[in-house]
Amino acid sequence: MIAYNTSGCSDTLIQSSAVTVLPSPTAFFNMDPPAPGNLPYTDNLFNFINSSANATNYIWNFGDNTSDTSFNSTHRFTETGSYYVILTAIGSNGCTDTAQSSLIVIEGEPKPWIPSAFTPNNDGTNDYFKIYGIAIATIDFRVYDRWGEMVFQTNDATLGWDGNFHNHFSSTDVYVYVAKIKMLSGKKYILKGDVTLFR
Repeated sequence: MIAYNTSGCSDTLIQSSAVTVLPSPTAFFNMDPPAPGNLPYTDNLFNFINSSANATNYIWNFGDNTSDTSFNSTHRFTETGSYYVILTAIGSNGCTDTAQSSLIVIEGEPKPWIPSAFTPNNDGTNDYFKIYGIAIATIDFRVYDRWGEMVFQTNDATLGWDGNFHNHFSSTDVYVYVAKIKMLSGKKYILKGDVTLFR
């Protein structure tokens, strides 16, 4: 800073490190498989690899009303359609930058998908263990505990297990499921596996 008086005399003050300029974040990511693609629904699982710089927090928007805040992310599209994935990188100073994928096109009859874990704690997220998919004609969906006792059964594709059995909370554990599914096209699936209930 240089100050002048009315006589034209001046004095100078130098204050080092008075202003710190923080680097702005740069959002960037790759995906596997790469877009653009026109993938059949059975290949609808994508891995997103984050290569952003100068960021501390991240928000993934998958274009299907779902999001994630992990550094890298994996996402399975559960309906046919066209999607753009947007990554927002947030720096420690609050500044943001965004990166967008090429258009992702998912088409074909959806293969049902069943998650590997759920958290029935009534927080509005992942509270039910259920079958995800469209074009389902009929189902027989059953869940068993480790002793082979059936703790849930439904023939309604819109319903899921809330983690209760006989009006009591089921404990944190690994449960086994069997799902017999018939699609509107007539194609049939028998899906078997296990799911972890977390309390």
